[in-house]
Amino acid sequence: MYHAAAVHFKDWAVDLSLTIHQKCSDFGEDQATVWDGARVLSAYLADRQHFADDFWKGKRVLELGAGTGMCGLTLGMLGAIVIVTELAEVVPVLRENIEINRLQHACTAEELPWGEHQSFEWFQSSAPFDVVIGCEVAYAVSFQKQLVETLVASCKRETLVFIGHEHRWKDVDEWFLEEIGKYFECETIPLAHHNEHYRCPNISIYKLRLKV
Repeated sequence: MYHAAAVHFKDWAVDLSLTIHQKCSDFGEDQATVWDGARVLSAYLADRQHFADDFWKGKRVLELGAGTGMCGLTLGMLGAIVIVTELAEVVPVLRENIEINRLQHACTAEELPWGEHQSFEWFQSSAPFDVVIGCEVAYAVSFQKQLVETLVASCKRETLVFIGHEHRWKDVDEWFLEEIGKYFECETIPLAHHNEHYRCPNISIYKLRLKV
């Protein structure tokens, strides 16, 4: 049995707000909840100190492992054209959050299991994207190879990738950065550049570009 809760997000840099419905089981198992990393990444991407007022307008954005879709919906509110993706059982949560925030003109939700991107016609007709984002996606070594495969397939040389990551397990952190480094140039955004209202020493934001 699942229940829904509303989370109101307000970013001081651009004065926007979202209503996010979350779902988790009565046993506390996470299905689609707002993680702290999503708040940190959303606030950074919306911060006009680092992105011009019209930077996101018309950008084609893919969000991997979107959960509630908070990061992708934030960019939709800023003018991007966003596809938020998740496993099939979570897609209804994403579509509900798109609808309650009246972002049907900017955002769509699709199923996308990592490593299976070639099986989806919508992906084949949409990739590569201008920007790819992901938050809390590096959580288990067993899934990371597939994640990186889909990430690479989503990008062209000019694509910007932003990954929000909370450090929990050293082995996962090391493996993820090693695997990413095979294909991408990786820059860690300094903590001082994170939005002052949403920053945490244990949460990193990585900016990636495909290697030449």
